[in-house]
Amino acid sequence: DTVINIINKLSLWLLYGLLVVAGVFIIYAAYLYLTAAGDPEKVKSASNVIIYAVVAIGVGLLSRVIVAVARALVE
Repeated sequence: DTVINIINKLSLWLLYGLLVVAGVFIIYAAYLYLTAAGDPEKVKSASNVIIYAVVAIGVGLLSRVIVAVARALVE
């Protein structure tokens, strides 16, 4: 395997792990929403958790784009 293939495989595994963790955090945020009982502070906390999870997914997908661009430049 070449270095770029190893980086590609590693970034793919990290992306899958990140997606799983982000999914868990989204479920946790849903739990926070359900147990907030109208408390604005708890609702804001749940919203922040969802925002952070979505940003994490975006960064993970961006990492795949960076690997693809690096692969295109090397080949």
